[in-house]
Amino acid sequence: MSTYKVINLDYLNDIADGDKDFIREILGIFVDQMPGEEIRLREAIATEDWQMVRNVAHKVKSSTGNLGIKKAYNNFAEIEERAQKKLNLETLPALIEETLELCNLAMVEVDEVLKNL
Repeated sequence: MSTYKVINLDYLNDIADGDKDFIREILGIFVDQMPGEEIRLREAIATEDWQMVRNVAHKVKSSTGNLGIKKAYNNFAEIEERAQKKLNLETLPALIEETLELCNLAMVEVDEVLKNL
């Protein structure tokens, strides 16, 4: 499964211990929730609702960690911290955009994994 460019399911496979239903559930949560979280994040940036930016980044960060999307995980951690501390907010939209692009690429790969499970 490590033939993907964005996701790395080694961690998920380790914690699942061969339980394909558990893997399906975790992947399904990401696929089901990410589109709505993307909308919430975009709205929060547009309205400069930094608490919402922080909340969404915090929530999505763990999902990206489970799927081994290290760059997105690290970006969400930075987004969360910057939104909380209100630091470098002028560059936050670009960082969020980059991170959402990674998540959208991951969604394609997760869909492929789900089809093959």
